[in-house]
Amino acid sequence: VVDGLTCPDHLKRSFDRLALAKERNEKIVVNGDPDADGISGTTVLTTGLRQLGFDVTYDFPIRSREGHGLQLRIIQEAKKNGASLIITTDCGTKDVEAVAYANEHGIDVIITDHHILGKKLPDAVAIINPYLNQDPKNDEYRYLSGSFVSFKWIIGLKEFFNETFPKPIFETLVI
Repeated sequence: VVDGLTCPDHLKRSFDRLALAKERNEKIVVNGDPDADGISGTTVLTTGLRQLGFDVTYDFPIRSREGHGLQLRIIQEAKKNGASLIITTDCGTKDVEAVAYANEHGIDVIITDHHILGKKLPDAVAIINPYLNQDPKNDEYRYLSGSFVSFKWIIGLKEFFNETFPKPIFETLVI
């Protein structure tokens, strides 16, 4: 299900980090880009993670004031609310400074995104982005939307935990 979605090392690190979060009952914040793709991806990740038993909230930047991507306000609010993990959707690939800020404040970041890579990658736990997969037979994954990257990742995570989603949840995920 997730072949081609990113490089295998990042995929494993993302799943292992979620296993640790589950074991520790950590709070997670999903940070979505404030557009149709990011809102859809946030719905997918929040719904899927909650179905898997995670304590999840979500937040979006206020586009007119903050722009898009992972914002310091969201990191600060996550810290204040006891979250130890932020998962982005449809953003984060170029948010080097914001991820560094999160790391400095004890918050890990997993990025799910579909945008072209910058010159420097953020120091995230994992980056789920088809542009990290250098296998030419998987080039078609580079045309996925950010929300579909999130969908494929959450389905892979479900399989990693050997869980199933009831039909109504799966129907929600394929919005």
